[in-house]
Amino acid sequence: MELSQRLDLAKFGFDAPASEPEEQTVPRDGDAFAQLCALLSKVGVVEDAQSISPADTLDGLDVDSLTQIEFVVRAEDHFGVRIDEELFSSWDTLGDMAEYLAGAE
Repeated sequence: MELSQRLDLAKFGFDAPASEPEEQTVPRDGDAFAQLCALLSKVGVVEDAQSISPADTLDGLDVDSLTQIEFVVRAEDHFGVRIDEELFSSWDTLGDMAEYLAGAE
């Protein structure tokens, strides 16, 4: 997975239209883990964001590599933090990722 190449998600039709329903937006308040779970729900990994635990991994959730890239790009945009491949691979769980992002805000 090469995260150093930026994706224009709109070219692939991954960005929601301007009339996106309110329940599909990712809140910017709350803890970083809840925001990550909302992003995972938005990219279609799970229907219920509350079903994800901090101990979960993307591999454990059966997330394919393209969806992982989409998720990371959206997380970068959402949190305003650059996530390179080395940093991404250093996290064992979603909880580790959330902990890092919470400190980076």
